[in-house]
Amino acid sequence: MERELPFITISGTEFLIEVENLQLVQRGNPANTISIFEMDDDGNGYSFNYCRNNKTIQGPGWQRPDLVRVHLPELVEMDPEGMAAKYGLPLSDLKGKRDLDVMVDKEALELRLKGRLPTMEIAGHVFYVDIHMDMLRPHDDFQSKGIRFEDLEIYYDNEGTGEYIIPYHPGRREFEDVDLHNMVEFPKDLILVGFPHERFLDPIGCNRKAGYDKLHGLKKTPVKTHFSARAVDLKGTIFQRIMDRNRGRLEKKESRGRRPKQGPRKI
Repeated sequence: MERELPFITISGTEFLIEVENLQLVQRGNPANTISIFEMDDDGNGYSFNYCRNNKTIQGPGWQRPDLVRVHLPELVEMDPEGMAAKYGLPLSDLKGKRDLDVMVDKEALELRLKGRLPTMEIAGHVFYVDIHMDMLRPHDDFQSKGIRFEDLEIYYDNEGTGEYIIPYHPGRREFEDVDLHNMVEFPKDLILVGFPHERFLDPIGCNRKAGYDKLHGLKKTPVKTHFSARAVDLKGTIFQRIMDRNRGRLEKKESRGRRPKQGPRKI
């Protein structure tokens, strides 16, 4: 039997507390949701400006007379049963804990705060995620130059997988840039690998670099100690489409060059 979700009332409107997706859902209007990640998180609950007319969170630039400031308790207070089920904990374990304590891997967080860098394995080789140096730094191969994040900007798949997809030389254990404008075949000594943006690899390191509180955003971007890059099939990637386009352009150019020259026109 499906559990009946608890609810809260905001300015006369009931919202279900949907812990599974970490959001409020208007009763009778499931399309109207308010994510906790849209709210201000002060570590002891959530606050936001609520528009009574639209029954939603304040949008950018809104200056309306029907706005009210709303403060909500932690999810562990509003729906402890749901939080225990979502994170696989006994209900008794939630006593005295905040949402952050439940949602974040405690061991991974403690290790990172003590200075241990996350690691990333690429094709069997381990790199440190070193945000201070802006790179994936080789774990034990000092012949490798490592992989600098600033060199990967054009290889970030913002509209697709939301990760870096890069050409990688497994022999040299390095990223290798390719000539996207002229490439018609993918280099045989390279492979394609994919891995998350650095803000997901080391959110604490990124927070420190940006001057944010070290725990900022960890509920949405949890701390992990280790990652593994995935092998990416060339087929269907932007690299394949670029090579197809380059071949087509080259074939058109060659075709124009093979056209027979016309003789002088007769008058």
